[in-house]
Amino acid sequence: MASSPFGPFKHGQIIKGIKGIDPSVFIDEDGQGYLFWGQGYAKGAKLTPDLMHIEGPVHDSLLTYEKDAFNEGSSIRKRNGIYYYVYASHIRHGESNCATLCYATATKPLGPYTYRGVIIDNWGSGKNLVNNHGCIQQINGRWYVFYHRPTHGSQTMRKACVEPIYFNADGSIDKVEMTTQGAAGPINPLQRMDAARACLMHGSVMVNLRRPKNDIPVEYLSDIQDGDDAYWKYFDFDQKNVKTFTCKLWGPNQPATIEIHLDSAKGRLIGKLNVAPMKGETAFTIHKTSVKAVLGKHAVVLVFKGHGQSGSHANAQAEPGSSLLSLEWFVFGKD
Repeated sequence: MASSPFGPFKHGQIIKGIKGIDPSVFIDEDGQGYLFWGQGYAKGAKLTPDLMHIEGPVHDSLLTYEKDAFNEGSSIRKRNGIYYYVYASHIRHGESNCATLCYATATKPLGPYTYRGVIIDNWGSGKNLVNNHGCIQQINGRWYVFYHRPTHGSQTMRKACVEPIYFNADGSIDKVEMTTQGAAGPINPLQRMDAARACLMHGSVMVNLRRPKNDIPVEYLSDIQDGDDAYWKYFDFDQKNVKTFTCKLWGPNQPATIEIHLDSAKGRLIGKLNVAPMKGETAFTIHKTSVKAVLGKHAVVLVFKGHGQSGSHANAQAEPGSSLLSLEWFVFGKD
């Protein structure tokens, strides 16, 4: 117990009568508390007024692995008399990948619940992805979904992300996509973009971390190989008059070309950046190239090419299967 959500917490004890993972407490409008938990089969029970004990029976299988693709990560909210049970699900990518946040609804906190659909899917946010956990929450009159993506090159390291969500008249929630902008509006391309904010990656590319001595840790994209790509959504290019693209590469790199596309890996090509090989002579390099004029809102997609496929370094050969380069940031410019 504590008088603040930041603690200090005291008198911790195991609640008798429950066993499982990912506990979540929900307090209804009448002040009644409920505890939800479970893996594979969602469980729930009323809590005593002090929230320290179960009151009454445990309700088993509120949602099930087989029928509702329930894995774990219970979270309950209430809106307009409807209870929303948000959870991590394997419904899309196989039993070992609960990358999808699904939801079910009921008119009572302990159900019965009916599966309603997918809210967000973090598949593609990193090659070290294993699951997704989150919730929905209203803030200043707007509703959002909070979820996570992998980071630091590890399955156990996760970064919190947020996207706005929208309800239909029947109480259903429209599925939303992962973006880089999150709860904010489209991004100004003239502001520096950290590469680790990529919302979609294909191939071996992943978010990694370096820890400079006596400095702030820095995230970057690593393990990039020939043919990989990464997406950043969305940029507003109107009235920006961009003419150049500049990026920072960290550490050694092989001969490579970075193609700059709009909206998809095969979308409009607005520029190419040829990168000479570096064998560790310097800690980092800054590269710049011109780009074609762009208007409107677009995703920026970088496609990485190696093995001397194009550019002035066509005769230099990258080592097959090894990392081409590591990308720390990029920015568009007016000159």
